[in-house]
Amino acid sequence: MQSHLKVKLPDRNNVYTQNISMKKYLIILAVTALSRISYAQNEFEYTILKNNSTKADPVMVPLHAQIEDLLADTEGVHLADWDEKTHKLNYMHNKKLQRPIALVKFCDIRWINTLNNIDLTLVTDTTGKTKEAYFRITSEVKLVTKQVEVKTSQIIDIKQNNFKSEPRTSLRSDKKDRDIILIEKFVEEFGGDPAKLKKDNFDTYNKRLVKVREKYMPQLKERLSELLVLHAGSVVDQLKRFEPLNIGRAYQVIRDPDSADEKKIKSVTFDATPNDHVKAGEYVLLYEVVDFNGHKSLRYVSPFRVDETGEKSAKADLASLGGKKALAELMRNKAELVMFDDKRSALAYDKQLRSEKEDYIVGVKKSCVFCNMDLETSLYQLPIVKVVERNAPELVIFQKLAKLERFIDYGSEELLNKQLGVKYLFYKEEERLVATDIETGRIIGSERPPGWLSANYGIAAKNLFIDTFERPIKFIKNEEVSKGKLKSFIAQSDFGFLFGESIGVYELVDEKVGNKVIKRKQEIGDSWFSKPISDTVAEFKVKRGEKEILEAQQQGKTLVFEYKIK
Repeated sequence: MQSHLKVKLPDRNNVYTQNISMKKYLIILAVTALSRISYAQNEFEYTILKNNSTKADPVMVPLHAQIEDLLADTEGVHLADWDEKTHKLNYMHNKKLQRPIALVKFCDIRWINTLNNIDLTLVTDTTGKTKEAYFRITSEVKLVTKQVEVKTSQIIDIKQNNFKSEPRTSLRSDKKDRDIILIEKFVEEFGGDPAKLKKDNFDTYNKRLVKVREKYMPQLKERLSELLVLHAGSVVDQLKRFEPLNIGRAYQVIRDPDSADEKKIKSVTFDATPNDHVKAGEYVLLYEVVDFNGHKSLRYVSPFRVDETGEKSAKADLASLGGKKALAELMRNKAELVMFDDKRSALAYDKQLRSEKEDYIVGVKKSCVFCNMDLETSLYQLPIVKVVERNAPELVIFQKLAKLERFIDYGSEELLNKQLGVKYLFYKEEERLVATDIETGRIIGSERPPGWLSANYGIAAKNLFIDTFERPIKFIKNEEVSKGKLKSFIAQSDFGFLFGESIGVYELVDEKVGNKVIKRKQEIGDSWFSKPISDTVAEFKVKRGEKEILEAQQQGKTLVFEYKIK
């Protein structure tokens, strides 16, 4: 296997861990992403396009001002207001370009509180009489970001973050309390005791509450603005996280013969050199190459923190508290171990292990950057699918950036038409997910997910790919068989598996229709995701058809496995 990888593959959100909790692992990955920004900024500069449709909202003005102030001195980052309606760019801070602008991050910042729904808290004594009345405000900011490579329009990161401040649990009447607007003369405001009025005549109470809320609306808006500003730091932290453009190396673990008999190992040495981007203090990820009946894949082991680097190698320590015994066992068993400095490198390596065909390059039919986000995100999460931003006005933005950029030499024709060779366009039509061939306009497949729940877009897209391009889910082996029943099995899919997904098991049977015999799928069981092995390999527990599936296997019948919508 070649040690250097230059495959560009979008980062995904479905890498799992066995040795540490998911929460800890995601924290590690966040640190890893931040550690890679420093070297990337030596090669490129970035543009953040902030949707200014909410900038005119008086509640949002202080938040926008604080975000712009925090980004003003960030090296290599250029901030611009982006008007989604007119598609005009207004650059701020007048920074001079020093390096190529390679990445653009579209961001949409909104506050999701509803002032008219802020309820009134009533504190009563033992007799039910009102002691205190106040509005308690909870601030919440929604940040949606999409990172796009300028030259190719490829989407390489999609995220949605919510930042929320919870109200205090203790009841206080302190006017200085940030999340409380106290109603001092509540009897006068409500024309009587509000708690008694609420109990005796709720309709009248509600009408008077509307008037009280209107009276205090200026204070509510001002206080909410103050609270929203507190989220500015978290928002900027997310905005400054850019996924690296290039994929890093696959590092080979160097075995120490003297440690072969050790029962616990906390450190590994790997073949990173000064020419690589691995530095002390950064995080790297260790994987094991596993083989299931000829199907090779990567199994995630654990994160490591780089301790020291040398001329020919680097040393890293386990970042998790446990895993020392498991690591020693892997060393004793002479497992094939590979180290990566980010998830995307591991995904690219995993793809090469399976000798996959070329990625599917797709776009989503839409009218704005953040339209059909659920569909676009579902497609983006599929390991062998690349999603390209196709919305024409946004491509014009890239063209303007190209004209501003004196370091990159490419024209609008390449930018607007080639777009990494997008072949398939996905869109929703009459409650169906449809895919068309861009060159011919021919519909190549459609799938209808019941209920149109957002969680079903990905499953519908996977089944659509499987049916259209003949990339079926592959049965690898039976994992557990007991008393004539199949308890669990291992399967592989080029489109990956996520927690909560199910696989239906079908038997192909002959059915006579007129003078023809056709193959029909007959469901004999289903299963649920129980254990991740890699992004494309997982163990499934059989929850129905334990006996039927095993008997069909023993009789040599043809079985088909499909993603199943619950």
